[in-house]
Amino acid sequence: MSASAAPAFAPTLDFLVADYLRVLANERGASAHTLRAYDRELHGFTAYIAEHHGADQSPERIEHTHIRAYSARSMTAAWRRLPAARALAAIRSWFRWLARSGRLEQNAASLVATPKLPKHLPRVPPSSR
Repeated sequence: MSASAAPAFAPTLDFLVADYLRVLANERGASAHTLRAYDRELHGFTAYIAEHHGADQSPERIEHTHIRAYSARSMTAAWRRLPAARALAAIRSWFRWLARSGRLEQNAASLVATPKLPKHLPRVPPSSR
């Protein structure tokens, strides 16, 4: 096999997620709760990508339509919009880091809108008359 035929190292999505979580923990001082949530959300997303688009995906091949489809899938009922918004926030943050660190040229997540969240009136405590 010639040197030109050798495949270049392409980190897997899960490897990139692990790198990002280390950055969050070590450089940004993220809490254990935040790290668990981002780990859950980002690995859920990478599992979805692997299942629907192949396990050998790279961040460059993920399109905004893939992110929208994942978000829509997790938002089947109105009460699921908050978890979907949290997942999208984690995905956006990861893609922003991928772009800033030079691992990605275009941030596809920036094209995905946050789902509208229901607005609730504030709860007023009962009067103590």
